[in-house]
Amino acid sequence: MTKLINQNRLSIISLATISALLSGCGSSSKSEEPVQNTLTLPSLLVGEVSAISSNSITVNHHQIATNNADIEVDDNHALISDLKVGMMVEVETNGKEATQIDYDPSFKGTC
Repeated sequence: MTKLINQNRLSIISLATISALLSGCGSSSKSEEPVQNTLTLPSLLVGEVSAISSNSITVNHHQIATNNADIEVDDNHALISDLKVGMMVEVETNGKEATQIDYDPSFKGTC
């Protein structure tokens, strides 16, 4: 019985020590430097358009600004309004926004 009580005490002391040590681990509420978003787009994305707005498209879970992009549909100049959800596109970027968007029906049939 005494051995069981000593094991329980040892377990409680060990848990208390671990808890005290872990409570000291953490981050302070002050940040010395602001965290900046350094996310950049891949230089080439090939995938299905899942969303379109007046100035961006979403491909492979990346929302891509299209303000300065050259858009082509079947090798003809096009507008963002010519793109449709479900089209398979190839998007070239400069890391921040689309520079070229190409849709070719041979990628995935017509939408």
